[in-house]
Amino acid sequence: MIKKFSYAVLMVVFVIPMFVSPVNVKANGKTLRDLYNNLSKLEKELDEINSDKSMTENRINQIKGNIQSIDKEVIDIERTVENIHTEIKQLNDDIIAKDKETKEFVKYYQLSTGENMYLEYAFGAKSMADFIKRLATAEQFINHNNKLIDDMNELIASQERKSKELAVHQQNIIVKRKELRQEQFKLGDRVVELSENTQSLSEEVRDAKATIRNYEKLGCKPHHVLSECSRIDRDVSFARPTMRGLITCGWFCYSDHRAIDIGGIAGENIYPTANGRVVGITWGSSCGGNYVTIQHNINGRPYASRYMHMAKIYVSVNQVVSKDTVIGTVGGYAGGVDQCTTGPHLHFAIAQGTYAQDFWSFGTHALNPATIINFPPEGGWYSTRYGRY
Repeated sequence: MIKKFSYAVLMVVFVIPMFVSPVNVKANGKTLRDLYNNLSKLEKELDEINSDKSMTENRINQIKGNIQSIDKEVIDIERTVENIHTEIKQLNDDIIAKDKETKEFVKYYQLSTGENMYLEYAFGAKSMADFIKRLATAEQFINHNNKLIDDMNELIASQERKSKELAVHQQNIIVKRKELRQEQFKLGDRVVELSENTQSLSEEVRDAKATIRNYEKLGCKPHHVLSECSRIDRDVSFARPTMRGLITCGWFCYSDHRAIDIGGIAGENIYPTANGRVVGITWGSSCGGNYVTIQHNINGRPYASRYMHMAKIYVSVNQVVSKDTVIGTVGGYAGGVDQCTTGPHLHFAIAQGTYAQDFWSFGTHALNPATIINFPPEGGWYSTRYGRY
């Protein structure tokens, strides 16, 4: 019986492995090849945004040109209308003069009453031919002046119609100018948005390339699982990143603020919130200045922490750090390259997951540091890294 049982156990021991599925590298996490592919996607997205931005800027330049043309046309219309009004005034003066001239002629020859002066002028002719000529001359003079007056009145009417048409056209192109200006403003906002996206994405591309280089320096190959070729020692808890500080801006104290701002003295030491490895260093970002990203393993769960607005950085990429390692000092001076600060402070963020494997953008995986570290509320002060504030 014992022999049969032993034999059965041996059969189970040898048979079971035959039914175990081969280990799938991809099932255990991302590989370096995945990072290459993600980098290609980021670069493609960046190219698309830059193309969109370029086309938008071209449209803005086209609108500016159209607005300049409209402005020139408005000025030309103003001058034309002014000239028309001057011409109409002159025509009115000419009509008055011709009318006066005709009336004086008629009065002189007493045409209105048919009295002797006209007859004397006519019958003063030396011959019949002279008599007819004198009559024709008087009529021609009057008819000529009347025709001139009619022509000038017609020209005045024509110019007044033209002036009204120009006024309507001017009003239409002014409305068009307003529409173009509104479109220009909207496109301007679009360019600002695209520029911000380009800047953010450019930094992600830069960080992605740096991260890939870091894994390569650690000896990771394209087919290697990153969590295996870059193991991080386990830690059990977090600590505050400075010895003391005032919480000047809490989680979402303004739109999309996914971190905690710790006001402090410029030059104050900054420490890792937990043991880990430095996985990213950025210098001179337009929003964040100098900052460090550290990957952690807390009780087997991956977290990443980021420390922004640093005056100095004392660590290097791939360096293993402990809670007591001084990684740099508090900066955040206003008026420099960093446009996202108004004074010395530390922008402290934590994300759940593995940086560059689970996410590139910190905001997508960020969590409120106060939910896992004992921070005072906004406006509160702490004076130790450990224990309650």
